[in-house]
Amino acid sequence: MGKQKEEEEKKDRTAILLEERKKAISNLVLIFATAFVVLIGILTMAWFANNNKVNGTNMSVTVSSFPFEIATKGSNVRNDDFLTARRSEYKYGLQYGEYYETGDETNSIKLRYNASDGKSEIGPGGFGKLNLYIIPKTNDAQIIQISLNVISFAEIEKKDIDGNLIYKMNNNEFVLDSMGNKIVDTDIYEVTTAQELAVKIQTTDKSLNASEALARANECATAASYLQGRIMFFGEQGTAFSTQTQNGQQATPYYYKTPYTDRTISVSVSINQQNQQIPIPIYWMWPNTLGQILLDGNHGIRSGYPLVEDANSTERAKMVKYLKDNKSLVFANTEQINDNVIESPLSDDNFKLMSTQYNNADFKVGTTIAYFMIEVIAESVSGNAG
Repeated sequence: MGKQKEEEEKKDRTAILLEERKKAISNLVLIFATAFVVLIGILTMAWFANNNKVNGTNMSVTVSSFPFEIATKGSNVRNDDFLTARRSEYKYGLQYGEYYETGDETNSIKLRYNASDGKSEIGPGGFGKLNLYIIPKTNDAQIIQISLNVISFAEIEKKDIDGNLIYKMNNNEFVLDSMGNKIVDTDIYEVTTAQELAVKIQTTDKSLNASEALARANECATAASYLQGRIMFFGEQGTAFSTQTQNGQQATPYYYKTPYTDRTISVSVSINQQNQQIPIPIYWMWPNTLGQILLDGNHGIRSGYPLVEDANSTERAKMVKYLKDNKSLVFANTEQINDNVIESPLSDDNFKLMSTQYNNADFKVGTTIAYFMIEVIAESVSGNAG
C-alpha cells in the first residue's frame, strides 16, 4: 500500500470520526493534523515528575531520603488547571533562580515547558520535550532510573436514568457554545482499572447497568493502552529539527536519536557533581503513520520523515523490536500480525494489514480518550538512597 493510499485511509477515518462527533457532542474542540490520522477531542497534555522511592505501612507512606533532587525550568505548566484539579499531589517546586526544584518539602514537581519545545496540537504527529534535571546531593557516583508513563483520561457524558443528556447550567440557564448550542455536561476520569472506572461511569451515565458500564470501561482501558503504545520517547533530536549538513550536503531528515523503546532511562551520575543541574532531555513524539516507525526510505511508500535515521541499523532494529514487543499496544487486532509479518513489511498484504490495524487503534483512541499526561518517575537504583 503506497503513501497516497495510507494517507487517503487516514483522511477517510478522520471524516467518519468528525461526523460521529458532530452528532454526539456539540462542544468538542477537534484537533487534526494536515495529512492526518485520527481526531482527538479536547486533547491536552500535562507533564509532571516525582521521586518514587518510598517506605510504607498499611496506613501511611513517608518519602525516603534521596541522594538527588529533580528540577525543571521553563515558562509554563501546560494545562495547569486541569492537572491541579485531577492530580493535586504534584507540586510546583521551589524556585532557585531559573530552576524549580523538589527541595526537602516535596517529592514531586510539575515539569515546565517552553512554547518552542513542541507543536501546539497534541495528537498524531505531535511532539515535544520534557525539561528534566537531576541535582545530586552528594559527590558520590550513582545510578538513577527514570520511568516514563502515559496516563489517559476519558470524558463521560452525563445522562439521566432514561438516557437523556444532561446539559451544563449556570444560574438556571443553559450554558451555550459560540453557535448557540447547549453544552453537554460531562465528568472526566482517569483510566485506571476497568472495574474502578465502571463504577465511576455509572455515577455519570445513570442509564447504564453494571455490565454496560464495564463494557464502556473496558473500551476506555483498551484505548488507553493503544495511546501508551503510540507515545514514543527519545534522548536526542535528529536533523528534521535543524539545518544540519553532512559533508557539506543537506542531511536526510529524521526526527530523533536514542530511542527509549522500553520507556526507561538509566542515568549514570559521575563523582563530584554535587548541587549541579544535570540535564536529562526527554523528547516525545506521537508518530503520524506506522510507516514512520517501521519503514526505511528506500522503497518510496513511507509517508513523512522516519522517527530514526534510515542509515542507523541499530536504532532501526530497535523500532522493529518495539513493534514486535508491543503488538497489543500498537495494533487493534493482532490475530494475523506475528513477528514474521512485522519483519517483512514491504509485502503489500503485510503492510496493508498492519497499517489498517494501526489506524483502527488510532481511531479507537480518538473516539475514546479525551486527555493524556506524561508522568516521569525518578528512582535511585544505586547510591545513598534511604
